[in-house]
Amino acid sequence: MGDRKYFIKKGISFLETLGTIIAESSLYETTPIGMDKSANNFINSVVALESKIEPEKLLTKIKHFESSMGRDTKKSHMMSRRIDIDIVFVENRIINTFTLKVPHPEAVNREFVLEPLAEIFPEYIHPVYGIQISELLRKLKRDKNAKSEKEHP
Repeated sequence: MGDRKYFIKKGISFLETLGTIIAESSLYETTPIGMDKSANNFINSVVALESKIEPEKLLTKIKHFESSMGRDTKKSHMMSRRIDIDIVFVENRIINTFTLKVPHPEAVNREFVLEPLAEIFPEYIHPVYGIQISELLRKLKRDKNAKSEKEHP
């Protein structure tokens, strides 16, 4: 919602207060998945943040920031919003708590995550699947194309 590029920049500036940005992808405009057709396209980006803050505390700070930007973090999951920051990976760690799941469980199914991630870290190996990000993206695109061909022969 609103000036999408501005909100991305604001989110990145916020993340810089939590550590050092060591890599940043281009911006990618994508159609929202599973939302009302009237929803605006999203702009997505991936940044790699080097931080000494533990992941759970980092998530708390992120949620507070999202709230300060007007996001209702309890109800806005499938709605247009100004900002949405996810923790996708934390080094090679696997975290499975009530509030935080890392690697992000849906990352491998989301081209809007894998595409910008493959831009900055194509050789990063997913700690659960043991496959490079670039290969996960290729597989997702192949599967998407195969599904599309079955639906529209």
